[in-house]
Amino acid sequence: MDPQNSHTLLGLLVRVWPADKVLLGMRVCKLLRQELPSNAKQVLLVASYADDGYAPTSISSRLAAFVSCESSLVCRGFPRSFATLRRALPSAVEDGFGAKLVYLDLAGNHFFPEYALAAIGYLLEHSPDLHHLDLSMNPLRDFGAGVLSAAMRNCPALTHVDLSQTCLGAEGIMQLAGGLGRCTELKRLSLSSNAIDGVDAWQNLADALRGCTKLEQLDLHSNPIRAEGARRLAEVLTSRFSALAKLDLSSCELGTAGIASLQEVLSLSSLLSLKLHANDMTGTGANAFVGTCTALTFLDISCNLLEMGQFVPWLTVCLRQCKQLAHLDLSGNWIAARGGKVLANALKAYPTTLRQLRVSANGMGLDSSPAVVKSLSARCPRITVLEIGSNMVGDIGIREMETALRSLKELASLDLSDNEIGAAGMAHLAKCSLEALTSLNLSQNSIGDDGAERLGELLACCRGIRVLNLTRCTLRLQGAVALAPALGTCRQLKRLELSMNRVGSEGAGAIGAAVAACPMLRAVDMSQNFLQDEGILNLAELLAAQGRPTSGALERLDVSHNDAGAEANRRIVQALPRCMVVVG
Repeated sequence: MDPQNSHTLLGLLVRVWPADKVLLGMRVCKLLRQELPSNAKQVLLVASYADDGYAPTSISSRLAAFVSCESSLVCRGFPRSFATLRRALPSAVEDGFGAKLVYLDLAGNHFFPEYALAAIGYLLEHSPDLHHLDLSMNPLRDFGAGVLSAAMRNCPALTHVDLSQTCLGAEGIMQLAGGLGRCTELKRLSLSSNAIDGVDAWQNLADALRGCTKLEQLDLHSNPIRAEGARRLAEVLTSRFSALAKLDLSSCELGTAGIASLQEVLSLSSLLSLKLHANDMTGTGANAFVGTCTALTFLDISCNLLEMGQFVPWLTVCLRQCKQLAHLDLSGNWIAARGGKVLANALKAYPTTLRQLRVSANGMGLDSSPAVVKSLSARCPRITVLEIGSNMVGDIGIREMETALRSLKELASLDLSDNEIGAAGMAHLAKCSLEALTSLNLSQNSIGDDGAERLGELLACCRGIRVLNLTRCTLRLQGAVALAPALGTCRQLKRLELSMNRVGSEGAGAIGAAVAACPMLRAVDMSQNFLQDEGILNLAELLAAQGRPTSGALERLDVSHNDAGAEANRRIVQALPRCMVVVG
């Protein structure tokens, strides 16, 4: 099978061979490894090309050939291929294919109920052993929910259902409830990013979930639950779910009253992960679950604009009682200098297992920000992710936290974006020797050309860096030339973002020559850099050079907004035929 046509492949999984040993197109291989069950073994590839694809009868015969094995059918994000598959399914089902189907993933095919759901419903009705169903990112709408509900009544073994981004509304939930209530083995349910609104809709969902007592993960984010909906859900979640481990209610308009309604749910001893991002909960809402959630390992209450009067006691109690907390996200709450000091003192006072701390966009300033990092150094030396962007740290703040950063030997991801850091701050950061770093975000800092030289010194120690974001860092030709040698040594680099600088044609040439030697490189953003025709063509020549280790591996190149002519844009697109090139 030609790897160039990997975007048209369908994967049919059965057992026998390890999935990672099968020679597939790059994208499908990645999909199979990441999305399919670990016990899935053998792969049959079915091609459906735009010009002369397999006939439906050919595909149906291939599907039916595996009726003796437990099988998994994946057609994710290939609308044209799905159209061919849809016509083949009825024949395959009649030959017994559905009888052994255990895993069905049709996410992102943008199919419409009038011509696709009948085939899917027919397949589900004849798949009694199906345990995984993913129809996310398809416009099911309310009519589709009715078809799906009727089919799900014949799938009692379902343990995983993903219907996120399927345009479900209140009527759709009412239609779906009947089928969902039959899934007594359900462990994971996602209905995120729909339009489920109204008290009646949430009451229907709560009633449907009463029989799903084994539910472990529930994702409802980006639905307008509000306080009344939260009350309806709380009644069933509290009384029925003793195994619930992960709950995502981000962006659900809960407010303080909604959080208060969920207090008993949050006290479940099984609850390990809780996401309440962007719910206008304020500090009063946060205090509603003080004394609960003692088993949490993951807590996200970002973008809630917590009021300091209630935030101070809540944070102290939270860190004291959540002794297994590994991930804490407080970003976007604007806790300011006072909140930063409270956080620093709380981290210092209580033993914690924190591995990831996100406190960006809090305006903590140059006093509190270093205090937080110093507390992490003293009490959480194994921290791996630290996001402290948009906190007005400045050069002085970087100087104050230099010693503490140097002691974080396992720090893999560091975000210092939008912190008013200049060349002086970069000089201190360069001394930190962050050898474990794989991701560094310094965007929207006035690093300049002198700072770029210091950054080169830091990168010389960070040989494992994979993601580097230098967007809008006031880099010019001199900075690009100074940075290039260090970039050439970053053999693990996968994504480089340099947009909104002024490196010019020569600077782009220096950068291009350096990253051409990075074998793992997948994405480069050089937009808004005054490259013009000469820079565009020079970059194309370097990245497409014969014998380049990454030829064919680069997936995305953005050279838009560079004052280049149509001919230059056309030539760079031609020079990189396997890469998505953004021009204009």
